[in-house]
Amino acid sequence: MHDIDINTRVELANETINTTATPGQAGKVAIIGSFPNFDDGVYSFTTLRKLRNHYGIVAGTESEYNFDGARSARRIFMEGINGYKGATEVVTVNIRDSDDAESNGSTLPTSLTVNTITEDEADSGDCDYDIRTLSDTNGGGTLTMDKLIKALTKLSGENIDILFIASDLNGAVVKGSVEMSDLIAKILDFLDTEFTVQRPTNLILPIRCADEIDTGQDTAGIVSEIINVDDAIEIANQFAENENCLNAIGLYYQGGTLMGEDVDYIEVAAHMCGFTASINVSQSLTYQTIPGLTAIDEEAFFGEHDAGYILNSAGVMVLTPKSRKDNTFCVKNDTQGNGWNANHIRSVSYLLKQYNLVNGLGINNYQANREAFKAQLTATNNQVLSSVDVIQEVTIGDIEVRSPYRIYVPVEISLVGVISIITMGVNMTLIDESAEV
Repeated sequence: MHDIDINTRVELANETINTTATPGQAGKVAIIGSFPNFDDGVYSFTTLRKLRNHYGIVAGTESEYNFDGARSARRIFMEGINGYKGATEVVTVNIRDSDDAESNGSTLPTSLTVNTITEDEADSGDCDYDIRTLSDTNGGGTLTMDKLIKALTKLSGENIDILFIASDLNGAVVKGSVEMSDLIAKILDFLDTEFTVQRPTNLILPIRCADEIDTGQDTAGIVSEIINVDDAIEIANQFAENENCLNAIGLYYQGGTLMGEDVDYIEVAAHMCGFTASINVSQSLTYQTIPGLTAIDEEAFFGEHDAGYILNSAGVMVLTPKSRKDNTFCVKNDTQGNGWNANHIRSVSYLLKQYNLVNGLGINNYQANREAFKAQLTATNNQVLSSVDVIQEVTIGDIEVRSPYRIYVPVEISLVGVISIITMGVNMTLIDESAEV
């Protein structure tokens, strides 16, 4: 017998499936930048809401707009961009300190009580002061060499995928007795060290070398009015000439308009960081429509003598119109100064992390164990090859015993190219259909 329920009614059951954008690969991003308090610890966030709550950021107010780290976090999480999740995780290091507040005349309290104020309280007036005034007027904090070294040291061991520096490097040059090349060298030291210990980290860096812009530009072409091309090339060359090829995947210098808001080059670079983190490592950025970007503050040109061509050839990512009708923009070519595409660098970095080589530490060094270790690496190759199509083949060579305590594992990675030129051969034939008389 069936149980009988005589109470007639209509029942609704919530069976909604919440769908989210598929996250990309290698989407853990570290931000070095300024946030609206003095907490200089290292923190991890999986949502923008959690990050804002921690630092006392109220969306759309000066507590966000006046701090480079806060504004960049919003873009790296791709807020408001449908179909793109942005970073899967964001790790932050705040460079702002009390000296910045004093020099900029900030009204921000030295305590972290700002974190307890909610957006609703700010809107309703149920707080002792207006949260919209709790900020500096000069980007919230100036980067210095000491701050950069301290922040990079704190990030050591974090196993991040992308490093984003949400600060104007020129500030450190002006404020301290350092050269730009010294700052880049410190960043490269960090990237090289992380690579050595099997934590390849790829850098996305906003650059704007604005001093003596006309110096060294080729006046035979269309020059840039916002960046010193010689200085930008010098920065790009430091990354290109470094022994570790898995370093920079994006040097950006253009500002623009995102979702109707005019933003500077740091925020556009952060947006590109979020876009990069959203997609799989094998996806090239070349000629891909950039979601949410509707204007750029300088349109570069690509004749042989033009600034855009010179910058892009050196490895600086140049944004350019894709469709004027649709008002869309793209990366002209994501080839880096060392000749590798950004997706090549991301893909190989991803593969090396998947090996989890620490599993080979501590095992006894005899042939059976070495063969088992090689088999484990081969299995990882097969898994990665199934999802990263830019990697065509990976070959693990014979493991070489260099001492009772050291082995050498040769790995050969074959990558497919990224199409940036299509040449079509056209043969025209005239058909004579006239009838002979």
